[in-house]
Amino acid sequence: MKAERLVFKNTMTLGIGKAIGDIAIFLFLIYFSRSFGRDVLGQYAFAMATGGVLSIFVSLGFHTYTIREVSKDTRRTAEFVGQLFLLRLVSAVFCWGLFWLAVASIGTRQETQGILLIIVAYHLTNKLTGIFNAGFMAHEKMMYPTVLGMLERFIILAAGASGIYYSFSPVAILSVYPVSAAIVLTLSYIIFHVRYGQPVFRFDLQFMKKAVRQASPFLVIMILSQFYDRIGIIILTFIKGEGVAGIFMAGDRLLSTINGFSAVFAVALLPSVNRLTVEKRDDFERLCGWASRMVFSLFFPLAALVYIFSDRIILLAFGSEFSASAAILRIACWALVLIGFNQVLAIALIALYRQGQLVRIRMAVYIGYFLLSVLLVWQFSYVGLAWAKIIAEIALFLLTLVGAVKISPLFLTLKRFLLPTTICMLFVFGFTAAGGASLPGAVLFMVLFVVTAFGFKIVRTDDLKALRAWLVKVS
Repeated sequence: MKAERLVFKNTMTLGIGKAIGDIAIFLFLIYFSRSFGRDVLGQYAFAMATGGVLSIFVSLGFHTYTIREVSKDTRRTAEFVGQLFLLRLVSAVFCWGLFWLAVASIGTRQETQGILLIIVAYHLTNKLTGIFNAGFMAHEKMMYPTVLGMLERFIILAAGASGIYYSFSPVAILSVYPVSAAIVLTLSYIIFHVRYGQPVFRFDLQFMKKAVRQASPFLVIMILSQFYDRIGIIILTFIKGEGVAGIFMAGDRLLSTINGFSAVFAVALLPSVNRLTVEKRDDFERLCGWASRMVFSLFFPLAALVYIFSDRIILLAFGSEFSASAAILRIACWALVLIGFNQVLAIALIALYRQGQLVRIRMAVYIGYFLLSVLLVWQFSYVGLAWAKIIAEIALFLLTLVGAVKISPLFLTLKRFLLPTTICMLFVFGFTAAGGASLPGAVLFMVLFVVTAFGFKIVRTDDLKALRAWLVKVS
């Protein structure tokens, strides 16, 4: 259980920090949306989507590549991080300059141009910090990126809320995003220098050519993932307008916050899984099976509770203006479980150097998602986009599961979830359709879930012992 406890510890460290940071951003967005309305929130959503797409041309797939390679040979940390940082810096300056010229030539409203340029600068600066974070994570020092990420979000909340209070413009308020990212970038460099020495800032053409070639599958995966994450809101904005995009953004932002925990779990899982593929294949397979059980135990009850309380969540967080966003939550909440499973399956394939297979699967699914999004958004607006997302996640899960069928403990564990999932979902749908009250329904669901989880051995006593050991240690 040593590997499981290490993954659990790293997940909790990253997860607690991300939860606190995401709550800070969520509070800022609630204040921001209530102050400026759906149209400005739609502009923000469009700028975030655009910045996310552009940032992939700065990332270049080096994050996962750096973690995988440095975790095998930690003596090369300064060499990897320093040279890849320079390559990212050149890419960031070039991308932002081209984007500035493109925005200036289009002739959109001055406020929209300002928001776009500011948010894109924030995304590109964050990618520079990301290469230092990859070095920390390869050494399994998760505390550094956790604390730095929290600091960035607290700066955004404090400065942004102050700007709203003193009636600053949306452009001036959102300027805090790139400023906070620059502060965190500076601090991450200082910490890295103290811990691992001066990064090797030099242009080694042979090293960079090799790094770009070996990281290219991760770049393709990142391009596909960013396309998948962002293209839906872009399609919705162009077809239905910024106000409708703002409605979708309210529900999607909440789910994205929760989805971040599956990404955190995957980051914590990668170094251990990668190491075990070299050391002990049996332990690698056992760890993958354990990871899938943890994903189900955490995200399935979360999805059900979001479904049950969807109306109240939207009303409390965003107000009656965004009440239509509850429909987004009721559809897309079930993707939480699928996304978690897909993260574990992807990590397993990457650790086995089968990322090429993962690229082909995701390319097929994401092309289908794009076509389906256009069709469903045109017919059903933001609800259609939510359905397109859940259908794409189901397809991605099934195709990736077929690719990982040889990892027998993982495959058998996922098959075990079918019956308890069916039982619990039938209860949730039946209870809500009958008009049952939310709180009693949530209590009854949790009782049913705990019984089925232990009855089908999805949660085991060893898992509880690992949790107890961690709690004793941190207390």
